[in-house]
Amino acid sequence: MSVNPRGKGFQVDVKLSGVRHRPFFETEAKAKAWEADARHADKMGRPLPEATNAVVQGGGRIETLGDLFDEVTKTRWSAKNAKASSFLVRNGKLFTDFLGRARLITSIKSADFYSYVDHCRSLGNENATINRKVSAGRTMMRVAVQREIIPGVPYCEKFRESAGSVNYFEFGEEDPILTHLKHRGLDQLYDLVIFLVDTGARIEEALTVDWKTIHGGRLRLENRKNGSFGVIPLTKRAALALERRRIHSTNVDRPFGDFKYKWAVAQLTKVYEHLGGRYLDVTQPLHVFRHSCASRLAIAGIDANRIKEWMDHSSLLVTQRYVKLSPKNLEVGADALDRMTTPVKLKVVKKRA
Repeated sequence: MSVNPRGKGFQVDVKLSGVRHRPFFETEAKAKAWEADARHADKMGRPLPEATNAVVQGGGRIETLGDLFDEVTKTRWSAKNAKASSFLVRNGKLFTDFLGRARLITSIKSADFYSYVDHCRSLGNENATINRKVSAGRTMMRVAVQREIIPGVPYCEKFRESAGSVNYFEFGEEDPILTHLKHRGLDQLYDLVIFLVDTGARIEEALTVDWKTIHGGRLRLENRKNGSFGVIPLTKRAALALERRRIHSTNVDRPFGDFKYKWAVAQLTKVYEHLGGRYLDVTQPLHVFRHSCASRLAIAGIDANRIKEWMDHSSLLVTQRYVKLSPKNLEVGADALDRMTTPVKLKVVKKRA
């Protein structure tokens, strides 16, 4: 019999019809009974009996996808910084909810991952977003492998991500937006747009900025997406926008704490529709201002490392998307060629009479 003690239970390790099976059971009797039934079913050409895997971890049973999600959230994702953790937990929950919390871990196959991919595509998600959502599912399955609940992670390819276009506003192109917001009496949104354009903060960061992190003309952003904190100098108009919020905000602790994300998106979408033209091409009503900040820094000739630090980019590869916008980016090459090129002197030969 291929039953061995493992941790607080017993594991079967058997190959049937060329496929390795390693179900885990609480008792040796259950493990041996399953192996005997499985060998007989394989010999008779019938489906193998269902193996209910129950792994004891910290006093709890990991049997279903919901159990696994809870375990990974507690032992893996909660250990990361708060911002990164929220994204990982969110993506893990989306994956779990799609397949069902009661779904047995051992029943999850590659086809289930691709069904989830199709679902994401139906929501309009691009490859980059799908890769991140599926990655959470892979992480959960890897933990299941480490706990010896399943023999391997179901396959799902990583989809090719395009470099992407940079959707941003040129210097001054936000002015019609601000004018329209002012005309409609949306002064709070007017101040938020200025803040986002001039700081490059993510909307989640802006909505959670605390007054205690603003002093001396500088803004300190903590627990940023990539696990760091940053200090950003405020422009004059961003500082003035914050002063107005100090007077008019209904949240005593945060300048933009009284905002509702969906409301802000809806209002800006109306503005873009009213303005028409290239404003109708905006696909991310609030995030476009972060792109605009990074683009303007690049166009102004700020070097890539400083832009990366300012914007809290995960790598210089992300920053390079914006650096390409700088006219100085290629002018350096022209200057180098000028220095290397020596003028050709023409020799004048006088013709003899």
